[in-house]
Amino acid sequence: MAIYNSCPICNNSFVKEKIYTDKGHFYEWLTCEKEHLKFSQVIVDSNKLDTFSITLSLNPLIRVAWLLSTKEVFIAKGDLNYIMNHNSNVNIPYIEPDFSNYEKLLNKIKTYSLFL
Repeated sequence: MAIYNSCPICNNSFVKEKIYTDKGHFYEWLTCEKEHLKFSQVIVDSNKLDTFSITLSLNPLIRVAWLLSTKEVFIAKGDLNYIMNHNSNVNIPYIEPDFSNYEKLLNKIKTYSLFL
């Protein structure tokens, strides 16, 4: 999947942040500048899209993330530190994201989450 140059939902530009790991590597976190949409993507290995996510709710924080290397999709609740350090993620069947119809994608995610 190609790296998005702008938000696929609203076409706004991204805010870019470099995050360094404890092993000296870094990845780029690109987030939509519109706070309410919260589309973000993680780029590793110099231009390889690894993960992207959308935020369904800000309070409580609920995100849906696509891990492209393993073809996994999961729903996570809590801030990023909590998500990374707790096994509270719920996997749902892989959905190929179609951002051209965002409402349809949200409805599909909500339907899967009803059966969890």
